[in-house]
Amino acid sequence: MLQMTIPMKRMAFGIWAERNALSALHFVRIRRRAGTGQEQSRNRAGTGQEQGRNRAGTGQEQRTKQEQGRNKAGTEQEQGVWQQQSEWKRKNMSDKSMRDTDKSTRYACLLAVTALLIALIYTAMVRHNDKAVYIFRDEAEYKTVTAGRFELTTCETSDGQIRVSGWYFRPGRSVRKADSDIMLKADDGTFYILPTIAETMPELTELYGEDGKYNYDAAGFKALAPQKSVPPGTYELWIACRNNGAKRLQNLERKIVTGADVQPESTADRGKQMTGENV
Repeated sequence: MLQMTIPMKRMAFGIWAERNALSALHFVRIRRRAGTGQEQSRNRAGTGQEQGRNRAGTGQEQRTKQEQGRNKAGTEQEQGVWQQQSEWKRKNMSDKSMRDTDKSTRYACLLAVTALLIALIYTAMVRHNDKAVYIFRDEAEYKTVTAGRFELTTCETSDGQIRVSGWYFRPGRSVRKADSDIMLKADDGTFYILPTIAETMPELTELYGEDGKYNYDAAGFKALAPQKSVPPGTYELWIACRNNGAKRLQNLERKIVTGADVQPESTADRGKQMTGENV
């Protein structure tokens, strides 16, 4: 009974073979699944690494862009600062130019006002001050000459004023500095000094300067005084000249008549002096 028949052996062998085949097939499937899992793991790892590299590259690109943005912002900021500095410099230069112009204008106005005030004060002094004329007492220090060349363009008394103008120079001697006084000489020998100012006359140099050898530009003069500053009477017209340091007196060969009713104040203790600076 224990002995198996051939058909049964064949059946058992077939079952055993089938089981072994199934086991082998199952093993192959497991191996395939393992291989596929490993491949998938490797693929996932490779994909992760690639993605990491891509992310790293993207991050680097982003940092590069950020750096470029910062550089651009810095450049724009520098340009803005440079433009601001340029505008500030231009504004400062414009303000400085305006300040200089204003300063020059103020100086010019101040000089003009000062000159006008001096002219008004001088005019008022000459017209209304009886003490504008003083007695000349330095005659001994001067030498009387007749060699000077002169011309009187004005010599009159009108509107209560004595007016004398003209020019005087010594031929062959340039007038480096105008310093002359017009004087009235009374019959008793008293000299009355009239307030005298210099006048520039370049035509004298052109006419008498011998082609520029001598300069007579400063030889002109003008005198103005109220008639009541001297006693009424007839006076000789003289000039006291101190040009170039030499003191000279010369008769201008003209007489002038005054008719003031007021006698001048005695100035014996004052000597030669003027209320204004003589030229």
